Amino acid sequence: MSNIEERLEKIEAIQSINDCLTRYCRALDWMDEDLLRSCFIEDGFIDYGFYAGDAKGFIPAVMEDVNVYCGRYHDEFSKTPEGWKVSRRLYILDDNFSVKSEGIRGDLGGLFLGFNLRADNEKYRKLDK
Repeated sequence: MSNIEERLEKIEAIQSINDCLTRYCRALDWMDEDLLRSCFIEDGFIDYGFYAGDAKGFIPAVMEDVNVYCGRYHDEFSKTPEGWKVSRRLYILDDNFSVKSEGIRGDLGGLFLGFNLRADNEKYRKLDK
């Protein structure tokens, strides 16, 4: 493979991974189970703290609740015939809460104060302000 082909393949992989993450965000925003399913390989492993297991079990579990989860992802991707998809995900939960529209301001206060952080995780790091 020539250098230009390698570079083009890398750019295509980056774009496909970005497309996958965009689909993931859109699927959760719109509670679109089919779109969410398109983001993971079927036997991909997901660890959200509240759920650890394969994508097949995660998708229905996350579609049931209307909660806000704030955190960061550490993902591994696999190339499939349909493009790049998440094969392993570790979610570092910084905060989570249920939201009623009139209470959202107060609930967000805990996030900025740093309540419920998983600071004991080896991948945790305090974000710079």
